Amino acid sequence: MTTNVTIGIDPGANGAIVVLGESVEIHGFDGFAEAGAVLADIQTRCRAESWQLTAWLEEIPLFAGVNGSAMIKLGLNAGWFRGFCAGSGIACELIRPQIWQAGIPGVKGTKGADRKRALKEHAARLFPGVKVTLKNCDALLIARYGHLGKTPTQSLQS
Repeated sequence: MTTNVTIGIDPGANGAIVVLGESVEIHGFDGFAEAGAVLADIQTRCRAESWQLTAWLEEIPLFAGVNGSAMIKLGLNAGWFRGFCAGSGIACELIRPQIWQAGIPGVKGTKGADRKRALKEHAARLFPGVKVTLKNCDALLIARYGHLGKTPTQSLQS
């Protein structure tokens, strides 16, 4: 039986990489070298076990509500992750925040800290044995979205 392993990537400066397979792994990253090492290790393990690996990367919206320099940094990070996956042969799906966040309680109509808190609380309910933080909650929810076999055009209600 093939094990499906899903990587969820929040490319923000305070983002994370989450791996969902037979267990949940959470990796923070402080730079591209660290992120690359994490992804390369995941890929090596998946090849050794013949697991099916897919990465889900948050697509950067045209307007993210942040200042110009932060937007450039976010775009560079997302581009780096996309390029790493392409160069490493890791299937990579882009997912808009509006899609993976659809139906999450407390998110609709909220912004900033309130929205982030709702995402963290939802992730904590879905992953009770995991230390969910503001830094990793998006990556957890992105990974879960992809792991459930959704496509980038489907919403997730639970």
